[in-house]
Amino acid sequence: MISQVLQNFLIYVQWMCQICCRHFV
Repeated sequence: MISQVLQNFLIYVQWMCQICCRHFV
């Protein structure tokens, strides 16, 4: 359970990072 939630959280963080990078660049 926890590992699945952690994976989803990491994917969400990466997704946000990509969007932030695109906005800043």
